[in-house]
Amino acid sequence: MPINPPARAVAIHPRGFVYVASIDGLAEYDGATWQRVAGTEGLIVHNVAVTPQGHVYYSGAETFGHLVRNGQGALQAQPLQTQLATADRRVGHVLRIALAGESAVFAPQGAEHFLVRAQPNGTVEKIPLTGRCTSLFAHAGAVFFTVGTELWRVEANSAPARVATLPQLRSIAVVATHTTAGGEALLICSDGLHRWDRDEAPLLSKDIVTLLAGDRITSCAALEDGTLLLGTDAHGLLIVDTEGRVLAHYTENDRNFPISGKIAALTGDTWSGVWISHYGGVTRAQFNSPTSLHDIAGGFARVESFAFHHGQLHVGTTRGVMVRGSDDGQFKLLPQGGIDTWALLSTKDGLVVAGDDLRLIRPDGSVQLIEEQRLGFRSAIFLRRDPNCLLASTGPGGQLRVYRRQRSQAGEITWRFEGLVASVRAPLYPLVEDDAGWIWSSRNRLEIVRLDWRKGMRLDTPLENLGAEHGLTGAGAASFRVRLFLLNGQIEVSSQDQLWRFDPIVNRFVAEDRIAGGFDAKRWSRAFPLSDGSLWLANSQDNDPPALARATTPNAWRFEPLTGTDLESLRPTALIDDPATGTLWLGHLGLAAFDLRWKTRDTSPPSVVIREIASRNGKSLWRGSNDETRQLSFEDTSLGFTYAAPYFHSDTLGRTKISYRTQLQGVDAGWSDWSEHTQRDYSNLPSGNFSFRVQARDASGNSGPVSQLRFTLPTLWWRTSWAVVAYFVFGLLSIASLIHLRTRALQARAARLTATVAEHTAELLQQNRELKRLHQLELNQKSAALLAEEKARLETLRYQLNPHFLFNTLTSISASLPENATATRTMVRRLADFCRITLHRGEDTERSNVGEEMRQLRTYLEIEQSRWGDLLEVTIDCPPMLELEPLPHFLLLPLVENAIKYGRATSQDRIIVRLSVRREPEELVLVVANSGEWIETDAARRGTPSFGIGLANLRERLARYYPRAHELIFSHTPGWVSVTLHLKIFHHDFPSPHSAHPHH
Repeated sequence: MPINPPARAVAIHPRGFVYVASIDGLAEYDGATWQRVAGTEGLIVHNVAVTPQGHVYYSGAETFGHLVRNGQGALQAQPLQTQLATADRRVGHVLRIALAGESAVFAPQGAEHFLVRAQPNGTVEKIPLTGRCTSLFAHAGAVFFTVGTELWRVEANSAPARVATLPQLRSIAVVATHTTAGGEALLICSDGLHRWDRDEAPLLSKDIVTLLAGDRITSCAALEDGTLLLGTDAHGLLIVDTEGRVLAHYTENDRNFPISGKIAALTGDTWSGVWISHYGGVTRAQFNSPTSLHDIAGGFARVESFAFHHGQLHVGTTRGVMVRGSDDGQFKLLPQGGIDTWALLSTKDGLVVAGDDLRLIRPDGSVQLIEEQRLGFRSAIFLRRDPNCLLASTGPGGQLRVYRRQRSQAGEITWRFEGLVASVRAPLYPLVEDDAGWIWSSRNRLEIVRLDWRKGMRLDTPLENLGAEHGLTGAGAASFRVRLFLLNGQIEVSSQDQLWRFDPIVNRFVAEDRIAGGFDAKRWSRAFPLSDGSLWLANSQDNDPPALARATTPNAWRFEPLTGTDLESLRPTALIDDPATGTLWLGHLGLAAFDLRWKTRDTSPPSVVIREIASRNGKSLWRGSNDETRQLSFEDTSLGFTYAAPYFHSDTLGRTKISYRTQLQGVDAGWSDWSEHTQRDYSNLPSGNFSFRVQARDASGNSGPVSQLRFTLPTLWWRTSWAVVAYFVFGLLSIASLIHLRTRALQARAARLTATVAEHTAELLQQNRELKRLHQLELNQKSAALLAEEKARLETLRYQLNPHFLFNTLTSISASLPENATATRTMVRRLADFCRITLHRGEDTERSNVGEEMRQLRTYLEIEQSRWGDLLEVTIDCPPMLELEPLPHFLLLPLVENAIKYGRATSQDRIIVRLSVRREPEELVLVVANSGEWIETDAARRGTPSFGIGLANLRERLARYYPRAHELIFSHTPGWVSVTLHLKIFHHDFPSPHSAHPHH
């Protein structure tokens, strides 16, 4: 805890807050965080007390006072000695506080002898004394003090009344008082317990005096069972009854109470715990619980097995065999027990110990080794049908060994090794024999196996594996773990999510459905049989308690969850019950005992408190515990909420687990997930009214009430209703001004427009007369113009393809070339041939077919091949059966020209051109592809991929000869550009330029 030792006192607030007085101030703990109370930093605080209404008083060196809240609700110290006269303010060390209702009485140790009574409103009054106060305590709602041997009571009028003279109290301080169940008043004094009977206060017992041997009692706390817990200067803690007899003694070396140094105070809380203030700090101990931890001499160890032998509990652990003393109840290591014990068997011959070796501890304490080899035994059983046969399994090597008990002629018990079960090759534990004679076990707790020894022990019996096919759902999975036990002669198996019983009639496992009352095997995965036929069910999840399946009949159980056992965090590895004492012993990484006769305690769930609202920069806006609506600033749109549940009921391991969920109504649609975080942050909050809600639950899943804090974020001034009205009025005035100015401008403009309209009207009348004349001429010439336009278009298209001038020129060039220019002559000759084919086509210059078109393209490509050489590779794929398909003349030439042009521009070294023709149902498909990359032209970016006059002409010819019966597709992939032309196939010929066909 974040306080500097030593701690002097602890007080518990009605809402659960813990206040600790120490040598460097007063600290407050809310179950989540510690905070120093403002005004007590560096102050030696001796004592602290809290009234039933939650008013906090403190006392220290040269001071005493109470806690008040500031404007933000935070607690701060307010000294009260300043209310005294100046001469009385030297109060010295104020060690004692006694409460009477909501007021407090302080005992200053200054030069003057007096008491001070303080009220919650901060007023104080001085109570003069006749001598020095030696004890100050509260009893039955009144405050008492001692002066020497005289006992006095503080009266309401500040005039003390002497109650009695107790000569037994000379030089003995009264620590506290206690009223027994029978109404008897006890004085707990520094030397022990005294019975208070008017003027008598005799010592009840000298047991405490003898034990203390000159030490003194410093503090006292009453436990729920009526016993008293006493703190001492040097002897730790004592538990005594009301007759003064010592029941238990805990020293600072006890593992369960690591308390260092002098115990200054003991304070009980509402969760059956006691807060111990000592020179090492503060320790909380849970005394009143059905569960207790037991120390094993030499340290804790993992418990693997239990056995009651000769009336004493023996425990098999990884450190050896522990035995519980019948006189003091302490566990001690049995020297003859060996090491690393896994199984214990109680027999009439002695205690069989399966551990590092296999041994028998005789009643006289001597040891007989059944197996001298250190084989690391994991389990052992005596066969019920053959009690002289001992079956034991080893860890390393996985042997299953059989031993025979026999008696010699001299009467001495000896053991003979019978042999190994040949089919076993893995460690088996535990070993269980059912009523039918089957030997059951688990292989490393991963799978269930059995041996058929119904007709007697056989070393050659095969080991049978029982898995999913026998009803064990999930068997074989990596997470599958099983525990095997015998219940009423029947095999039961528990896993991480199921409990099965073996049904010998169907030879398979079936789900255990005989536990009534809401049993869920996924939440209680480990089952241990008890001596009365019931089952102890260990929880799988931290938020679930353990449970009992109590036997109602031999084949039926009633499910009973056991809340408040403090066992939620304990996962037992072994278990045994003692019917004689009603005690359940649980082994884990240690040892715990549970009282089976304990009745579930009605424990209130945790109640959460909203502690603080802070802004983004960490500034505290509010701290308190009330539910009033808080008005925050419009600037506080980012807020952090801190909350905690002062709930300290701990489990067996001393842990307190609290989880929370929150909701900001107006922002969150629902509750958050449960979390152990004690802070929630929000940002960019709008203006409005909000309610922050928070709820807590304990380790058993019990949820407490919902706490809420309402607050308001005001609207920004420029968003208020007055601001909106001002905006509206200003807007109206602005609009009116603009309308006025605009109206004047429009009136001036209207006058100018009127004059302009009159002038233009006269011009339009004259133009209208001229248009009528021209329109008549246009009608007369329309027919002739249409015919001329059609003829001009046809001639233009033909002229773009008619190479007459080029042929004549090429002929002249070829004739003028020198004789040795062979390559050039060849190229010119091929070009001339290409022009000749174009010129001499007869009358039908537009109609052609696929074969003729391919021959023309080959001629053109040979020209390009002469130009580029090996840098050009051409492939033409045209099936002969398609050569007679009709096709307009020179339809593909623009595509091939573009393929060579742009392919050469974008290919890295050589260009590849591929032409292919194929026929599909009702379509002729022509593909021109070239290597290279796609080039985005201006036309392409406008949505029409076009590269010049050639493709423009191609589109126009396609529109004329294949209207609504063609499709031109451009596509590209990395390294290739393809143009695909789909033409609808007609039965006779391609359509005439003026025919119309339906859309394809």
